[in-house]
Amino acid sequence: RCNEDFILDELLHLFDEKVGVPFNKEEREEIDKDWEYRSKNKIPPGYKDENKSTNASGDLILWMQILKYSKDNSKDIIFVSDDKKEDWWREACGRKLGPRIELRKEFLDYTGKKFHMYTMESFIKYSTESNGVKYDQSVIDEIETIDRQNYNFEIGAILSSHDNDEREFVSKRFQIAMRIEQLKEKNEKRKKALKEIEDNLEKGRYSANRIRQYEILQDKIEATNQTILMLESKYRGLGLLL
Repeated sequence: RCNEDFILDELLHLFDEKVGVPFNKEEREEIDKDWEYRSKNKIPPGYKDENKSTNASGDLILWMQILKYSKDNSKDIIFVSDDKKEDWWREACGRKLGPRIELRKEFLDYTGKKFHMYTMESFIKYSTESNGVKYDQSVIDEIETIDRQNYNFEIGAILSSHDNDEREFVSKRFQIAMRIEQLKEKNEKRKKALKEIEDNLEKGRYSANRIRQYEILQDKIEATNQTILMLESKYRGLGLLL
């Protein structure tokens, strides 16, 4: 029927009785004060939103809701988010390894429970594999496409808020950041291929071609890492990287 929205109905069913109670006015005011202190002292989460004109404390409000829910219900928490900012994630070699150490500690101190984070992509992969189910790559591809669309939308919104000189500067910054991110993603794919070759070698599946592929991949990964370090050092020195 034309007047029915089956997707909306399903979403409403999924979220029925699963949405928490919002903070009251006094609680929001306290969180806003806490956010100002955290923002000045670079305490996660939320300090990367200090330049937002509206809802700058939104990430901290979400974090406080997570803390409250865990404590009230005595539950460990898995938080799935595609927020890519560094005030949520602990990173190494371009990979997101989980929540910031500060977040884990605050969570444990406040609730006595465990806390972990996944991106949507990694959550689908790990949750399906741990249950012995093969994930559908088309779902992952769709998530990555949506991520790119959201990223481009954010760039457009930021650029539209600057004058011409600032717009050119911000555009250049995004281009550089995107290029570095592309290099990191390329290396991640190479590392996966490297791991597959290592697994084969451990199983005794030796061949001259496989060993040569292994060596080429190692060289490419190292060369790309050096390029990333050079770009980050060069453009951060010019003020074109945060």
